[in-house]
Formats: sequence, structure tokens, C-alpha cells
Amino acid sequence: MPKLLCLGTVGMDVLMKVDSLPEADSFGVIESSTYLPGGSGTNVAAEASRMGMDTTYIAKIGDDRFGKDILMSLEDEGIKHHTMVIKEHGISLHTYIVIDSKGEKFILLNLGDSFGDLRKEEVSAQAIASCDVFFTDLFPKEPSLFALELAKEKGKKTVFNMQTGLSTLQAFGFTKEDVLNSLKWVDVFAPSREGLKDLFGEEDPRLVLKEIRKYFSGIILSTQGAKGVIYIDEEDTVGEVFSLTVDVKDTTGAGDTFLGAFISSYFNDHRALKEAVTYANAAAAYTCQSIGARTGPTTDQLKQFLENYKGESHEV
Repeated sequence: MPKLLCLGTVGMDVLMKVDSLPEADSFGVIESSTYLPGGSGTNVAAEASRMGMDTTYIAKIGDDRFGKDILMSLEDEGIKHHTMVIKEHGISLHTYIVIDSKGEKFILLNLGDSFGDLRKEEVSAQAIASCDVFFTDLFPKEPSLFALELAKEKGKKTVFNMQTGLSTLQAFGFTKEDVLNSLKWVDVFAPSREGLKDLFGEEDPRLVLKEIRKYFSGIILSTQGAKGVIYIDEEDTVGEVFSLTVDVKDTTGAGDTFLGAFISSYFNDHRALKEAVTYANAAAAYTCQSIGARTGPTTDQLKQFLENYKGESHEV
């Protein structure tokens, strides 16, 4: 079985339901608190693992409650975590999501002092050498670039999920040139619409394919929200898979589910590109039926979903 190694974002979300969102100098009453594992990178890894892929994760966390919960969540998802780095007396990345009865919310992000402290010397070169596929969202910068380049040098298949716009990457020390230069080490590039526009001026990769090919020669996966997915192979053959019609409750994490399912379907199950994209698109639709970022299906759940699906979908 092909092995997937991931290096990227990891955190915990503290979801606090309140009677009302407080205005300045006032307060709200917390009615309930729920701890949920988060981080786009771990969401991708969790979906790949649910789909049956042998998955390992690299990140740095603190030895606080959040760090312990993160490790437990990886364990629960069947993700190997012997490569995780624990910072003594460290504070793990976490968010406070405060939401009222109407669904309105605000989010407070605590970066902590651990996640961004991962050094390239702490990245397991042995884990990179023994994997078959390497995934990253390029957070944090130095260890991610180091691992991505090393993985490519060792002949591994590589996947880069540009989950944010350029401004967020710049806040973590990246320049536009850093991101563009990293593409030479990538086999599958999955940019967000915001990220694609920041790099190349358009949200639709078909409109700027010539410019993209100056830096990148592999597979392009561009999720387009409710419109579905645009994919382009190495020969510049373009395909599009439209979203499935479902009762949407929450789109959070749908893109992460898509990519995790794609990685497993394409690299682990060896489906053709078009089939892998179609399969992953269905997994994303499944996710949208529930609230939360990590509600993607297992293989059996997706099989049952597709067998019972009565809505519309088509591809070109």
C-alpha cells in the first residue's frame, strides 16, 4: 500500500455557543463548549486515512491540553504520529469560534508558540524517504519547503494545497516568488481560487494556463465551490466535474475532503484522473451535508451515498 506523509497545519477548534454575540464592553453567556480537531492539513490527512491510505503526519505542537487532544484526534483517525514534534511547555495552535443561535460568529486565532517553531532539522528525513506521496500546504515555511524539495529529490509524488490567498502566506514569511519557485517540486497543484488569482490573475486556471505552465508542469486541481472542480492533466487536457446536488448544511472543509479523497483515490486506488476527481467530488458533497470541517466519508459511507444518490451531476 502506498504511504502518504503530510506536513502542514494542525490545531484545535474550541466551538463556544453563546446566547448572543457581545457588543463592545458587554458579555455573552456561554451555553456549551465543544473541542473539535482542525487545521486544513490534518483534515486532508484524515480523509485520506478514512479512505484507507497509510497516513503519517508531521507538525509541532505543545504539551498542553490542545496538543494532547490533537494527538488523540490523529490516533482516532488512524494517522501515525511518531513524526510529530512536542514542545515542552509549548502552546499549540488553536481557535475560539464563538457562535450565536442565528449562526453568526467570530473567530479568535491563537497561533501559540509551537506550530511555527518547527525547524527543518526536526523533520524526519527517514519518513520522507519511506513515503510514496508527500503532501503539504507549505505551513510553516522553512520545514515545508525543505521537505517538499527533499521528497522530489527522492522521487516521491508531491501534492501542494495552496489553501489560502497570498496575503496569508506573506504573513508567514513567503513571497510570491517563493510560492512560484516551489511549484517545480510539485506533481499535483491544488490552489484555492483566491490563491490562483493572487498568483496568476484569474480564479479559473483555464484562462491563465499558459502562465501557470511557466512554473508548473503537473496536474492542476481547482475546486470552484458550488460549481464543482476543474482539472487539467500534464498534457493540458481540461476536464470539469460539476457539484452533486445535496442538502447543504456546511461547506467548511469540503475542499479538504476533496483533496484527501483524491490523493487516496488517485495514488492509493490507482484510479484514472477523471475517475479520481469524480470520486473526490462526491466525497466533498457528502461532507456538505453535515456541520463541521471533518465530516468526510469512509469508503463504505461514500459507496452507500453514491448508491442512494438521486440528484443531478454531469461532467465534461
